[in-house]
Amino acid sequence: MADKGLSLRFWQALPFLSAFGTALLGARLLSTPDDLPVHARTQGSRLEERRTARPELERAVPSMPGVDPLFARLALAASGPERCALLERIVPSDDAGVTYAIATVLERAQLISVRACAAQALARQPTVEARSWLLDLAEDPEPEVHRRALEGLASRDDAARSVVIEATHSEDLELRLSAVTALLNAKREEGYAAAVLLLPLVEDAETLSSLIDALGQSRDARAAPALEALLDSADRDSHLHAIRALGELGARSMAGRLEALLQLGSDEEFSAAAEALNRVAPERAAARLRSVLAFENGERQWLALSALLALDQPNSSAVIRAQLHGDDPRRTMLVLRHLTSRPDASFEAELIVITERQAPRLSFSALQALSKLATPSAQSAVQRIARSLPESLAARLGDSLAENADQARERRLAALTRAEDVAPSTLFELARDPTATSRDALLRYLDGHDVAAGVWAKVTEFAAEATVQRIVDRQASLQASVRDAVFEGLGRRGDPRFADVLRAAMQGEARNGALSALVQLGDPSVLPELQQLAKDEDAGNRRLAVQLLSTGEDPRAVQELERLGSDADAQVMSSALQALQTRSPELVGRLAEQALRAASPEARVDVLSALSDLKASLSRPLFELALSDADDSVAIQAIASLASLQGPASAQRLFSVVNDGHRSEEVRKEAASSLRRLGGPLARAHAELLASLSEPETVEEFVCSPQ
Repeated sequence: MADKGLSLRFWQALPFLSAFGTALLGARLLSTPDDLPVHARTQGSRLEERRTARPELERAVPSMPGVDPLFARLALAASGPERCALLERIVPSDDAGVTYAIATVLERAQLISVRACAAQALARQPTVEARSWLLDLAEDPEPEVHRRALEGLASRDDAARSVVIEATHSEDLELRLSAVTALLNAKREEGYAAAVLLLPLVEDAETLSSLIDALGQSRDARAAPALEALLDSADRDSHLHAIRALGELGARSMAGRLEALLQLGSDEEFSAAAEALNRVAPERAAARLRSVLAFENGERQWLALSALLALDQPNSSAVIRAQLHGDDPRRTMLVLRHLTSRPDASFEAELIVITERQAPRLSFSALQALSKLATPSAQSAVQRIARSLPESLAARLGDSLAENADQARERRLAALTRAEDVAPSTLFELARDPTATSRDALLRYLDGHDVAAGVWAKVTEFAAEATVQRIVDRQASLQASVRDAVFEGLGRRGDPRFADVLRAAMQGEARNGALSALVQLGDPSVLPELQQLAKDEDAGNRRLAVQLLSTGEDPRAVQELERLGSDADAQVMSSALQALQTRSPELVGRLAEQALRAASPEARVDVLSALSDLKASLSRPLFELALSDADDSVAIQAIASLASLQGPASAQRLFSVVNDGHRSEEVRKEAASSLRRLGGPLARAHAELLASLSEPETVEEFVCSPQ
């Protein structure tokens, strides 16, 4: 009966969807493989050709998918998470109607997350129409959208892949990285060459780490030399990513290099190298880790045990049993957590003993591990012990208590009356329960207790619709912070049925919260309100305007952001420039430099600090400019900012300041200290000079090149 009802609603919605899909999508229908553009930049002319052909194409639009309940629900889905979940369930199909159903969602979607889900769903469709849509999305301004489109194109034919290859030469670093990663993930040989060219250009640590990860996941042996070179020259985080990537790569020739890190590396390097070595040479990893567990100091023993458990080495039962019978609580706890995630009935006796005889913390962890076992004796022990636990602890055992839905509901309802401070997880579970009993009990609790605003937001986001409606009906009587949290939850929920409530709330004290929620819902009618907010005298309101304006692509919104990029408030200016940096990097660079030069000496430090949030490719020139500032406080801020970017380029600039005898002693000392913390070959080569200018640092040794 449910499917019949959904089908009926689908046919009610079909006339609208068919007309909508025809108007938006007809121009793509007759594209053929021979008509594929050479690269994404030709899309404008191709789209114009398609618009010219629209009348003929519209007559050939295929029908939407039949009475499949999945598509009926997709047509009527209101919230973003619901649409994404349904898009994920669409299987590959040669039926062009399936592609058009997905594309209709794409065109209607305002939420970036939904557009990304639709792009991924299109990537799974083998039709010519899907490929045409992916070509249009290959240069989408949203990284998550164009990344998924490029991944879909990279796994298709040569003509589609040529678009991805062309994107590897883009001036937009994010687009270029997405294209390289797509080729690597698709195991295309062009990906490695493009990645090697891109590596020296990447200054942002997060971007570099993403590229390193993609090289490892490519399983291409040609990546080994580039990754090995990064072990010597990369910053700390990228260095660790390179270690893990060598493991992903599976290059056995790197086993000796990885094994050396188990002896000389820092704790972080030890863990990363153990995982990588286990992938490359499992037998060598097992032998080395067992040696450390037997002979090294306590900290290294804990690391070795952690690695052995994580790597799931064969014949590890003896190691686990020894720790359960041992007298080191820290290592026992580590083993208990392992047995909770990977239940093993052979340790039931040891777990029961620890549950009954050990300290509370170890006892409860053993109970959690015991609850994962399916044996009758284990379940009996869990039921017996759980009855004496407080609700907050019993709830943490979750489904292991073998409750049915009614029993779980009764336990949660009892918790509301038994405890003054109920765990948020209990409130969230009650919120998801559509029964009137749970709804009424939850609302009574919310009315009578001081519940954190964040809990209100999550309850509103995930609760059953009837519960949310009751909360919305009483929102006017709530405290301001709680009301804002409810609006935040409505925005994250992505349900346009509550848009009217939010529009009405914009006229009162809750304007900002309601406005934020409407922007999350993708309501285009709020742009005038955003433009007014962007001119508000309060800098905090202007910062909010930047945040909200940056979520849309309307040219008027972009114009407001450009204006705010010269705002007198450093934080407003910085936020606007961050929002613009993927759209207009040249403009951002020019505005940022103007702001830095125009600021008074007292304000330059604040301006420079605010600009630190820009991408490394935009912020580095500003830091280097400020490095020569006559005001020492500005130069010191520039030194700190350069050091935060890490990498060889920063090290060279810091070393030039250390060697500059015309700079003040304070500035040279700061540069020397920053370079010592940064580490790397240059710092090691001039360790004595740096030590003479800076105080000794008590930092963990970081080994880049163990030999």
